[in-house]
Amino acid sequence: MPAFIWVGLALAGLAVAAYFWDEIREWAQSNLADAIGSILGAEAKEAFLDMLIDVDKVMTSVRRTAKKVWQAVREALISAAVFIEKRSGNTYIKRMAAFIRKTVEGVRKVYRTVVEEEIPFDDLPDTARAAFMRGSKQEVLQLHAGASPTNNR
Repeated sequence: MPAFIWVGLALAGLAVAAYFWDEIREWAQSNLADAIGSILGAEAKEAFLDMLIDVDKVMTSVRRTAKKVWQAVREALISAAVFIEKRSGNTYIKRMAAFIRKTVEGVRKVYRTVVEEEIPFDDLPDTARAAFMRGSKQEVLQLHAGASPTNNR
């Protein structure tokens, strides 16, 4: 398996663990630590709790960083949408457009960015496949709608 798949899986696992960290930490602290203590003794329980404290420091750092990144995205992203259009046969074009607020050389401006790719019918979202099966030529999926592109806050 290629390395980028392993990296992707590791990042996905980290994201899930970070999302559920409060529940995982509570369970490990109240249930798993006691089980380790009763099976392996008080010294093993203390070693486990030390390890849990170290992992908690890392997970807290990950969660704080994720919150900062998300806040930066929310401040910069004005709006984003995905346009899917049928070309011919089984050919569909997915166009992702976003208006992004960015400060360059002290001047705050709004930029429009567009990414386009060809995708097969099977990879379309359920709503888009259903719309195309009903005869639609284009489907628009609104991802985020913030301030208008002309609002230069």
